[in-house]
Amino acid sequence: MSEAPEPPPEAKLIRLARKAKGLSPEEAAPLTRGLIGASRWRQIENGYAVRSGERIPTTATPKVLARMAFVVDVTPDRLRGIQCDEAAEILDEIIYQERGQKPAQPAPEPAPEPADAQLRHLLDLWMQLSPVERRAAIGVLEEMVSESTETVSKPDQGLERRTG
Repeated sequence: MSEAPEPPPEAKLIRLARKAKGLSPEEAAPLTRGLIGASRWRQIENGYAVRSGERIPTTATPKVLARMAFVVDVTPDRLRGIQCDEAAEILDEIIYQERGQKPAQPAPEPAPEPADAQLRHLLDLWMQLSPVERRAAIGVLEEMVSESTETVSKPDQGLERRTG
């Protein structure tokens, strides 16, 4: 008989999670809703099946892996962490259908707010000023801050008065 191949990372993860839950392959397999039996569960965990006395590497399909992961409470993120993205997507959907939990979505990047863009533009302009121009600008800003609350809340009016 040939030497046993090393089980793939997903097989190791499933075995670890199954053992942590205190389940045997015979107990876990029926929880896949008849998708696989105990012997197939063992083959997937071992990373091989025996055919004609030879150990043939074997893996689970993404659908089977997702169902096995669901049975032993492996999260989609853990599957993604070992590059089982398709199985993770299927598992997200299984969790949604079975438990009513929406799949975890990465938070979208917030769109830059106009104020951020304006601030960047102002800083770019600031960097183009000479030291003398910067000191003059600081003086104007200090005057604006020291003026009444109305002028501070409406800085455009204050600038118009000075420049107009």
